[in-house]
Amino acid sequence: MTKKIMALLLAALLLCSSLFAQSIIEVKHEDESGLPAVGTVINGFEVKEISDFDMLGAKVVRFEHIKTGATVLYVANEDTNRFFDIGFRTPTEQDTGIPHVFEHSTLDGSRKFPSKELWFNLSFQTYNTYMNASTYPFMTIYPVSS
Repeated sequence: MTKKIMALLLAALLLCSSLFAQSIIEVKHEDESGLPAVGTVINGFEVKEISDFDMLGAKVVRFEHIKTGATVLYVANEDTNRFFDIGFRTPTEQDTGIPHVFEHSTLDGSRKFPSKELWFNLSFQTYNTYMNASTYPFMTIYPVSS
């Protein structure tokens, strides 16, 4: 993939995650928890499972995107801090570092956003408290929190 495609993919995922989080608030709820019921479809994501996460005093809603099969976990609790993490499976047959190169290329701007410091510019222009990117032997993640 080219840098432009990777940057567009990251931008689209960031936009989708913010729209998705906002749409959760607007859904009519079917029980006292204030969460959508299993089987509800929101912006192309179907609620597959709702479970308790006692350690966080939270409920976890597992969504699945109908067209792509992408999974979204929504953790609902009283914490006012917000966090999302976009992760991709990036396994390789040989340890050549290609996923790590793509991680940096994604953050290196594009023709439309020509900044060589796109990630750092974004971190100084938002209310974030943490932004990063990490590559592991089997996945690449982009965590953001505020």
